[in-house]
Amino acid sequence: MNQAEILLQKYLDGKCTPEEKKELYFHLRQAKVQDFDQVLHTLWQEVTEVGETDKLSSDRMFGEISRQVHGEAKEVSMQSATYLWIAASLTGLLLLCGGLYFFYVNSDQTFHTGYGEVKTLVLPDQTKVYLNANSEISFAKTLDEKIIREVWLKGEAYFEVN
Repeated sequence: MNQAEILLQKYLDGKCTPEEKKELYFHLRQAKVQDFDQVLHTLWQEVTEVGETDKLSSDRMFGEISRQVHGEAKEVSMQSATYLWIAASLTGLLLLCGGLYFFYVNSDQTFHTGYGEVKTLVLPDQTKVYLNANSEISFAKTLDEKIIREVWLKGEAYFEVN
């Protein structure tokens, strides 16, 4: 093996000093492609014929590949977490809007009269109500859509039901 091959092997084993790395980079820039093709081919053959002495090198390579694969998996999981956060936010927003809509549609309407005050109301089902003084009437906003019409009265009222 020449000096470049030795440096390349040390680099692959993770035992290269910073000075040796600089020297290896210099050799790589100076070398012809065919020179290192032969070196890499020889190293590949050595790695594929893993003996006990080369097992550490192959384990290190496997560990490096595993770290790279797990690093990509972390990026994917971060993207997944972002998408889950967006989905959860949208779900919460939809639930809030749905709750507000349900509350608005199904809430009761209430009318009050003060002392000495009389009001005339027309309910959604066209029933006329004359609400006497100091009284309160409540009914569902969807009163006209229901078969059973319910109103709640505190006080006095006169109804003209159609």
